[in-house]
Amino acid sequence: MPSRLTVHASCEKLLALAAPTVLPTLVPIKGEAYDWGFEYDFYAQSSCEEGVLLLITEEMRRLIQAAIPFEHMSMVPQNAAQFLQKKQPIQAEFAAEYPSNVVPLCKVRDFYDICPEELLETTRQIGPFALYELSFLPDSIVRIRGVAFDDKKMLKTYLKQVEQAKEHDPVPLAEKKELISLVDGNAVWHPKGIEYKKRLESLAIRPGFKEMFCIEPLDGAKKLYKPQNDNRFYQQTTRYNDDPEGLFNVETALSTVQYCFCLPQKLEEELISSLQFMKQIVSILGIEYTFVLLLRGKDKEPRLVSALTSLGVPFETSRSNSTQIELHGFDLRGRAWPLSKLTLMYESVPLIECVPVLSYERLMALLLEKGTLEQMKMEENPTLESESRDSSS
Repeated sequence: MPSRLTVHASCEKLLALAAPTVLPTLVPIKGEAYDWGFEYDFYAQSSCEEGVLLLITEEMRRLIQAAIPFEHMSMVPQNAAQFLQKKQPIQAEFAAEYPSNVVPLCKVRDFYDICPEELLETTRQIGPFALYELSFLPDSIVRIRGVAFDDKKMLKTYLKQVEQAKEHDPVPLAEKKELISLVDGNAVWHPKGIEYKKRLESLAIRPGFKEMFCIEPLDGAKKLYKPQNDNRFYQQTTRYNDDPEGLFNVETALSTVQYCFCLPQKLEEELISSLQFMKQIVSILGIEYTFVLLLRGKDKEPRLVSALTSLGVPFETSRSNSTQIELHGFDLRGRAWPLSKLTLMYESVPLIECVPVLSYERLMALLLEKGTLEQMKMEENPTLESESRDSSS
């Protein structure tokens, strides 16, 4: 049976084919497929209404019945860009900048796209699906989202979750409670929200770590390193996101990063301690989570695998552009959001970069959505002693 990612990647390409057929003023830009669903962005040359989703859905169903094959091909970036230039100039630009010597492409009828994912053999293999959201982004971009399941009952259950999530949208909830306002993709914190943020920040401060203030935190930590010293540093910083989405993914997110230089013989102990600290934060907040080990290329990184195994938690493995461990939290729609991450680097001694909170705005969004924000009890900062007891239990 094909994976959910394979099914959703196939739906994503089919959506890109169907939407311009229904509304020729929609120009495909790019899409993404996830375990929880799929989405595609279009440039809208004229206005469109949400009712267009029904028409696109009918066109996708017609294409599914036609059993159109999904074809794979590959080219070097320059050839791929030239090949796509007359057909789809936007995809040609992406192909020219593709970060690899080979660009994986797919073809469904007369539509071509960059496609590193596996696809189904034909459109006929796509089961029950639904397009459930049309959103308007800056620069006349329209995003269409959908999901597919093996049977209609599971699809119906998920669509109910989507409606429930809309009723608990954290953006209007944060504004109503005078916590955060969203302005041009960025969060503006109000006094009451700042108090909650301070409580969350207290969770992300580990005993023994010294605060630093550097324009570039990683470079700053390297300069502060001194042999024979206890080289543990942290800093409150900001992270930038290219694809803002409400409070879950603000354009400029507030974050905390930690750096720990350690001796090689202490590396696994420090890795486990950092992972336990990441886990401790979401456990206190009552957020459902999972660990994901991301590996680049043919990397195996046995030290990260060993640390996760010793921690005794289940984890998924996936290929990525970088090698690191991420902790993902789930929203009401079942979407997985990175909440923290750990990267292992090698300087004169091993260096662990741990980001226990990637985005305080994202944490607030999850807590608001669940309705558990007011239940936070974090007057005291958890200690490493409680952390080690929790790890050994």
